[in-house]
Amino acid sequence: MNSFRQHIPGFARDGREPPEPLIPFETTADLLALEVVQRYVGPTFSHFAMSENCLMVIADDGFTHWVVGFIKDPASVDLPQWTGWKHLVRLHDGREVVLTDEVVSACGGRLTLRDGTEAVDVRFERQMAKQAADSAKRDAGICPRCDAPYATAETPDSNGSTRIDWTCHTCGGRMTSWRPKGLPVIIQDGVTR
Repeated sequence: MNSFRQHIPGFARDGREPPEPLIPFETTADLLALEVVQRYVGPTFSHFAMSENCLMVIADDGFTHWVVGFIKDPASVDLPQWTGWKHLVRLHDGREVVLTDEVVSACGGRLTLRDGTEAVDVRFERQMAKQAADSAKRDAGICPRCDAPYATAETPDSNGSTRIDWTCHTCGGRMTSWRPKGLPVIIQDGVTR
């Protein structure tokens, strides 16, 4: 009998001590049917793959991946091997191409290629632009999902910071943010910031 152990990163442990319990399974189908594995099947899901003893979930046409957990006997699992990182890059001449093994390091949207040249991670750049646009909408009291007005509620916490709960009554979107202790409350155009 084989076994699976879920991977939970240290920052997401909520006080739990490792290791996670072993979950027994017999076949690849049994492994993929586990509830903890099925949580990763969502709108951008592509497939599961193996990387050494790690069960990986691949999403966004291969551009996104996560370690789901660890397999005791990976040789008995019938899944494709993870082919590695995949990047949509903008080269110095402006062309956008998909690269895999040619990328040797990535930091903040800047990629260094095997030949020493640099490129821009286009998906990272687009994600940052979307986050900036969404943030600007939230700052203006507008829901980034449906463009309806947001309702906010502010609650001081025991550390002197302020919890801000954002709720869209049109689409149900929710978000929570915090204003650190000592930052002033600014009211601009009738919106509290």
